[in-house]
Amino acid sequence: MVDSNCKVYEGGPAWDRLGEFLPGAISARGASPESIGIIDEFMREAGLVDIVVKDFKLPIGSWGGNGGELFLKNVRLGHKTLAPLYASVFNTTIEEVDQLLQQGEEELKTHQPYMALRVYLGRKP
Repeated sequence: MVDSNCKVYEGGPAWDRLGEFLPGAISARGASPESIGIIDEFMREAGLVDIVVKDFKLPIGSWGGNGGELFLKNVRLGHKTLAPLYASVFNTTIEEVDQLLQQGEEELKTHQPYMALRVYLGRKP
């Protein structure tokens, strides 16, 4: 299994704000972005054994090479798609989300933001 808490780490102020939007919107819809910390417990409860958990950084932007550039495009498209939801949950506007994305692009010159990705492996006994 693969999961993320959807937060952005080591970004500037715009990335910090963008990093609040997705987890907040997920929570507002009744789901928990914090489940990333307990999936291995669910796997044990389901009867899996030999569970291994590995953490990875997903770089956002060119500092992460081609993968970071592709992930930046994914992040950008995701935020643009979810902007109407952010507007309703956070009382913001789509234009403000676009502005934060532009500011985030500028912050890439001085910051190396990333998202955490956790991979879980387990097997049936």
